[in-house]
Amino acid sequence: MKRIDALSFGLQLTRFHCCSKRLSRQKKTSIFMWNPIALASVLLAALLLHESTWGAGLAAGGGANQPHRIIMHLNASDEKVQRGTLNNIKHLYQELGPQNLTVELVVHGAGLPLLTKKGTAFAAELADLKKTYGINYTACSNTMKTMQVTREDLIGEVDDTVPAMVRLMERQEQGWVYIKP
Repeated sequence: MKRIDALSFGLQLTRFHCCSKRLSRQKKTSIFMWNPIALASVLLAALLLHESTWGAGLAAGGGANQPHRIIMHLNASDEKVQRGTLNNIKHLYQELGPQNLTVELVVHGAGLPLLTKKGTAFAAELADLKKTYGINYTACSNTMKTMQVTREDLIGEVDDTVPAMVRLMERQEQGWVYIKP
């Protein structure tokens, strides 16, 4: 059963509800009269029972032992947000393990100084994440042009310089999980 089938089922029940009201007005009796609460209950039950709605893959042995690919999006200059993002990445790797996780951090806009030699307050943390877990860093080439930042201005750990929006779109199309802290 697909998700669309549950929606279709709900629409059929709604049609039945309308028809049963019409019939009950005509015949003054009805075998089963739907009310909005009953209809909502049936739809909720259908969704709860529907396997793909709640991710049956996790129940069937997925979870922490399956490979995960995460694309993180950072465009904030606030050091608290930047530190939080780096902590989130570290915690993901600690929980899932480097063998089960691939993370790419895409940085653009006001967040770009995080990846520059002169602008970052987190050079040691960025280098440690790269060395320990192999995280990929991507700097937005459009932001670099706008801010007149060259490849030489970036920290050595940066892997790619491509348009951030294109990279985020491509990764999501490839099935990566998008997270914006």
